[in-house]
Amino acid sequence: MPELKNKFLLFFVQAQKGRVTVMMALNRFLKKSVKLFVCFLILVSVLVSSLSASAESIKYEEVPYPNYTYWTGYSNKKAIKTKALFNPLLAEDISVLGDSEKMELQYLCTDKEGNINILDSGNGFVYIFDKEYNYLKTLDGIDYNGKKLGFIGAKGIYYDSENTLYICDTENKRIICKSKDSKVRIIENIKNKVIPSDFVFSPIRVTKDKNGFLYILCEGSYY
Repeated sequence: MPELKNKFLLFFVQAQKGRVTVMMALNRFLKKSVKLFVCFLILVSVLVSSLSASAESIKYEEVPYPNYTYWTGYSNKKAIKTKALFNPLLAEDISVLGDSEKMELQYLCTDKEGNINILDSGNGFVYIFDKEYNYLKTLDGIDYNGKKLGFIGAKGIYYDSENTLYICDTENKRIICKSKDSKVRIIENIKNKVIPSDFVFSPIRVTKDKNGFLYILCEGSYY
């Protein structure tokens, strides 16, 4: 019996030593795994930073259209070939029509006959061409109550379906309206309970819907 007991104790001690050895090996494995994982994260972080830096290094002057991504790779930057959005039919030199130093072509529209009206804000003129781009005449003012109204600094022009002309005389804070039978009226000093008393009426655009309502866009305001 004493011999059997000694063998049992020896077996128990060896088992405990084996258990300790396994735990130590497992502990070493876990430590190595954690180190490898940390190294992997560092490597990924470095790669991401490098790619970001490469992307930021692309200069805007190298990108013809910076509002969208067009390259297929960082080493192959080629712009997408597209068709022309429009093909110019002709170019008209209208500098001879007015003072070229003051000329400021601001806006254009067509009337009911298809004539092209070009607003020269600098000189206060409207150059009128037919639908074939042939020059017809220049409107240099509008007669109203015995006076000739000028519109230097105007920023908008519009013809409605009844062929009434609207000129946004921005600098003079008014809209000049001239009907096809040459009747003239002035829109200015708009008063409304929803518009502040210190509102400055400086029209730059005007249009009209099919129900006859006018929509006026004023400079520096939301009314």
